[in-house]
Amino acid sequence: MPNNRWRSRLAGQSGSALAMVVFAILMVGVLAVAGMRLVGAKADLAHITQTDIGKNQAGKAIALYAQRNGTLPCPALDSAGAVGTCASTPTWGLVPWKALGMQPTDAVDAYGRMLTYVADGGNLC
Repeated sequence: MPNNRWRSRLAGQSGSALAMVVFAILMVGVLAVAGMRLVGAKADLAHITQTDIGKNQAGKAIALYAQRNGTLPCPALDSAGAVGTCASTPTWGLVPWKALGMQPTDAVDAYGRMLTYVADGGNLC
């Protein structure tokens, strides 16, 4: 008789507890993915902001160089930061951090890549 009593109680349940567990796991996964996207977006925003600050510093240093020397500096040919030669315009290369009085770390973006620079115009070195 006790067996029949338990069978009758279980007969009315059709897996609703399992469905609730699956739903709960699904919701935890969705919230985890949403949280990771928010954290990733904030990290990207921080990198963009840091890169913008570096670009602004390089731009100000280039403007100061042009004001002092009457010409734009030629881009650097490599990461050593020394000014290259401007054979033709536009001339593309890296920010010439040595000529600008900058540190090598000032001429990189937030991801560690060297900032590029294009010198174009009649007032080249």
